Amino acid sequence: MRRYFIFITTFSLFFIYCRFPFSLREPEEPKSSRSDWVIPVSPEIVMSNLQKAVKEKSVEYFVRCLTDSVYSSKTYRFLPDPETAVQFSGIFSGWTRQNEESAIRQTFSIIPDDSVCTLSLSLEKQTVASDSAVLLVDYNLRVPHTSEVLEHKSFKGRAEFWLVPDVKGEWSIYYWIDYRTSDVPPWSLLKAKLGG
Repeated sequence: MRRYFIFITTFSLFFIYCRFPFSLREPEEPKSSRSDWVIPVSPEIVMSNLQKAVKEKSVEYFVRCLTDSVYSSKTYRFLPDPETAVQFSGIFSGWTRQNEESAIRQTFSIIPDDSVCTLSLSLEKQTVASDSAVLLVDYNLRVPHTSEVLEHKSFKGRAEFWLVPDVKGEWSIYYWIDYRTSDVPPWSLLKAKLGG
């Protein structure tokens, strides 16, 4: 009888002090403020997603900006600036989407969690048709890394992006040509050092 009394008392106190013991709690805010991927129904959205991928250090977003041969008849290719191609002979022959993924993963891994990577894009020229587009873009990439392998934290140049829509109607980059435009090294150098 005493055991029964203790059980009833404990159970009663539980309900008195816990108003709604089986209710769901409020969901917590996510720790990182990641914005959603925007379905790239135009070449401009691809550029925006590329910037977002760099800012959020998202390998997944970055790679999704590049053509996936599963959904497209095109295969991704990258052509580095001539000076970097000579300096790192052989690294870029057969450069694939997987090489891009490896290079960007390495890039993001050397950036401290509290640092922000930025990519500024300035459209110089564009040719857009219903089934293809070519965008000529000046870029400035800022990589606040802590690596001793890299001397530079800024990479600057001009990129020529060739884009097509895939079978889902989503645009992506299938050919990326990099050009050096100043004494500041181009993105090609960063890819060569981290993705080779």
